[in-house]
Amino acid sequence: MTKKLACLHTSAVHIKTFDDLLKKHNTDIELVHLVNEDLLEHHQKLGFVDVELQTKIELEIAKLAKDSNAILCTCSSIAQAAVDLAPKYNLPILRIDKPMAVKAISLGKRILVLAALESTLKSSLDIVKTTIKENNSDSEVIAKLCRGAWQYFEADDYKKYYQTIADCIDDLAKDADVIVLAQASMAKAKEFSKTTIPILSSPDMALQALLKYF
Repeated sequence: MTKKLACLHTSAVHIKTFDDLLKKHNTDIELVHLVNEDLLEHHQKLGFVDVELQTKIELEIAKLAKDSNAILCTCSSIAQAAVDLAPKYNLPILRIDKPMAVKAISLGKRILVLAALESTLKSSLDIVKTTIKENNSDSEVIAKLCRGAWQYFEADDYKKYYQTIADCIDDLAKDADVIVLAQASMAKAKEFSKTTIPILSSPDMALQALLKYF
């Protein structure tokens, strides 16, 4: 019986990303994708997860839990609300940025978290701070917004999206030992950056972490 890994996305752009990543691993695991853009739009309006949004997230998790062996929430903004449902559904539910946060504290004392979407900043900063505390690390973390980038993502102009993020990375790299890209959609910006310090993105790290459950 084929085992299934389910992904909860807030943008369809992530489907190909994860399908391509899974092909690099010698596995017969099937990826199941569910996209609900409204979840991120709801979060953007409020900046936090309210009762209504929590209910919407649980409805989607419940759908995926019926026929999956593990679930990955690929949206950092709503990820913790999804993870908190793991005990109820007795399934591994992983937030996409957790493995990246663990890696970051092993690479340097000065961690810079970059986000293209303002509503993601707090969630991403919180997970790195929590990981630092869990590991008794003395690393320090700051978060910065790549202003102007998200408009290009919304316009499907991904080249300008990546270049705007890369310019932000290069401007701020001197003040960091490692850079964490808060959103999965930012991953390819690494290819546009000129900096030599480590730049971490979440998709492949998260997938590798989940494959350990199979």
